[in-house]
Amino acid sequence: MGWIGKSMLDFKEKSVKLYPVPKRVQELIPVHRISEDGIFELEKKPEDAEKLYDKAYWFEDANFSTMDDDGKTEFLKLWCKTLNSLNVSYKILVMNVNRDMEKVKAQVFLKNEDPEYEKLTRSMNRHMEQILMEGLSGMEQVRVLVISCKRKDVDAARNFFRSIEGNLQVNFRTLKSRLISISGIERIRMLHDFYRCGKEAEFQYDWDTLKKGKQDWHDIISPHVIKHGQNEYGEYDGSCIQMDGRYVTALYLPVFPASLNPDVIKRLTSGTYHLILTMDVAAVPMQYVTKRLEELLMQNGRAIEKQQETRNKQHAYSSDITYEKRQEKEELESYLDIIHDNDEKMSYVALYAVLSADTRQELENHLVAFRATAAEENLMFEPAYYRQIEVIQTAIPTGARYVTDMQPLFTQPVSALTPFIVQELYMPGGIYYGVNQISKNMLIGNRKMLKNGNGFTLGVTGGGKSMDVKIEMMQVLLNTKDDIIYVDPQNENEEFTPKLKGEFIRFGSATGHHVNPLGLDTWKYMDTKQTFIRDKAELMQAVFSMIQGGSLSAQDKSILIRCVQNIYKNIDPAKRKQVQAPTLREFSEELGRQPESNARELKLALEAWITEPMDIFAKQTNVNIHKRLTVFGLADLGDEQKGIGILILLELIRSRIAENCKRGVATWLYIDEFHNLVADEFSARRLQKIWKEVRKLGGLCTGITQQIVDLMQSKVVETMLSNSEYLSLLSMGDAELDILQGIFDVSDSLLEYVRNAPPGTGLLKFGEKYIPRDGRLPKDSEPYRMFNTNFHEKVQEEEERKNAV
Repeated sequence: MGWIGKSMLDFKEKSVKLYPVPKRVQELIPVHRISEDGIFELEKKPEDAEKLYDKAYWFEDANFSTMDDDGKTEFLKLWCKTLNSLNVSYKILVMNVNRDMEKVKAQVFLKNEDPEYEKLTRSMNRHMEQILMEGLSGMEQVRVLVISCKRKDVDAARNFFRSIEGNLQVNFRTLKSRLISISGIERIRMLHDFYRCGKEAEFQYDWDTLKKGKQDWHDIISPHVIKHGQNEYGEYDGSCIQMDGRYVTALYLPVFPASLNPDVIKRLTSGTYHLILTMDVAAVPMQYVTKRLEELLMQNGRAIEKQQETRNKQHAYSSDITYEKRQEKEELESYLDIIHDNDEKMSYVALYAVLSADTRQELENHLVAFRATAAEENLMFEPAYYRQIEVIQTAIPTGARYVTDMQPLFTQPVSALTPFIVQELYMPGGIYYGVNQISKNMLIGNRKMLKNGNGFTLGVTGGGKSMDVKIEMMQVLLNTKDDIIYVDPQNENEEFTPKLKGEFIRFGSATGHHVNPLGLDTWKYMDTKQTFIRDKAELMQAVFSMIQGGSLSAQDKSILIRCVQNIYKNIDPAKRKQVQAPTLREFSEELGRQPESNARELKLALEAWITEPMDIFAKQTNVNIHKRLTVFGLADLGDEQKGIGILILLELIRSRIAENCKRGVATWLYIDEFHNLVADEFSARRLQKIWKEVRKLGGLCTGITQQIVDLMQSKVVETMLSNSEYLSLLSMGDAELDILQGIFDVSDSLLEYVRNAPPGTGLLKFGEKYIPRDGRLPKDSEPYRMFNTNFHEKVQEEEERKNAV
């Protein structure tokens, strides 16, 4: 763009250096003053003069690499809109920085000290440690936005930043990202971690300490020595510097290519070495750009007219104007079209990279790898010879600009340098959910921190649901004080439960276990007797609806409500602990006392359920939940009994969850074959009520099923599913994926991670994030051997064990 005018060049001006000739290492830090809320003053000027201020924000990664071409195009349009909203100078940084591995291990490793679980704990921790070293090999990627402005004082700068933050946060949310303001102490920590790379743990300061302390914060973060680096011949070649013996080099991009691959930032930052990649942008107000283009277009028009007049005088009427003038006119008109039609803005843009390593040879290796990757994208980075300090000062996360290797670009090519790759999940103290399939980073989530921690594990038979749930359960048991209750319709966990010191309670005609659906335990957390009676009436409607195949008339409902009221009529709330609760047999007798013919039909329908061998739910409850892991096995119940059995069991479970709530203990409830509970409207609504109630009592519910089509027969369950912030989506077919896409805002490209996926892999929905994940464990690990339910693998393992003996 050779048309840039002098007035436009002013917008890429350099910052005023704090110290024109620095005398101490501390004077190389391009920050004059700091404030607690993170605003930096970058220039030292008289009080009444305008000075440069900046503010920094972390922003979360968003799914970009997982999108198809159409999705990427739409995303880039939104990113363009976000960039267009910034009418000031800003920087976007992607940094590969050290991760405090000991801190991470303390946050995610299993800590159980029970010797019986030592082998299990050690095996799981070994697997997680291996995952930590993959991906970025002990590093993490951080994204930072730095915005600058010129104001007379910090209060005016603060007001400016506040005025734009709201709109920026909305724009980032639209991108499925999140903008987080960085405090003053965290910004100081960020600079410390760069200047003293490898000594991150030494920074043990808070704001009050800095404010009250006698030590200057510049002294705390600056390296002890900065000097020019030497090459292999001991010469200073101006291509790198040394900071406390560590080698650092700064690169810049002299020329941007004609086109940019939107995945270029992902490729440039994929190396497993320390890197700061900085895009420095200075926005130019559009009135200057438009005015300059229109002036040049007029000059071009006059030149064309003059050229034509000259040729006419020479009687060269048929000759055309020169190619150069035609090309110039077309170029200027295309720029104006970009501005007016595409609503794009022009900015000056520079791209810098800062790499560091412990030795010169290691730095050279990183440099060769980085430049080779960049060259594949037509980005020819060059070392900033004899300008290393200035480029580094410009590239670090402040608004300072001491070099101006900037080129004019419109918004669209700038947006192609998108810093987004894929969403990540890391919540300290959470549960390990596998590995991000794109970044290979560990996924750590805490469902308790979600607005609604209830959720579903969905996938076809053989997709890995059982293993997925058990891995979560194991971590809950070993890393928390929480209780777990599992409703197991097929008794699949009978062998597994004792291995984790749990109790497996088997229901069937021969087991002697009974649960009374009309028990009084749930009364204790109801506010009134009427609330309790209304709750039991809803339960009986759901039970009878299941017994009768989903049909209940208005008369049936009225009769059931009346009978519930009658059986509890004489129970005094103050003395309920001394009173024996009514049972289904007494309820049957009450039905017999009603005059309506419908009552006799209801009594007849109930008859089989209060007579042996199906009277499991017709006697007083004799089951006590006294272990942290309790599994209810229902395989011995008939198919007719299972749905009703789960519904009635939930009454016992509700009571236990309420008791745990009073003790400050969370309860994780897992319901397998969840589709059995939603066969009719009454049971589905009953389940929805319990679903909400458990959440309020500190519980976390997980529905498990492969029958997604059956789930969607109920609008109530569809609502429950759509409101879930936790979903583990494992292998599914086209029919199931079509259903999910109709409920959730998830793209075709993301669903490809679920379509016929290998067992244990798929998509994790956590809050608003959708993350491609691999939750598989090594087959030789202790958790895999303990939890595996694959028949053929278990037979083979047993044969190998026998052969080994």
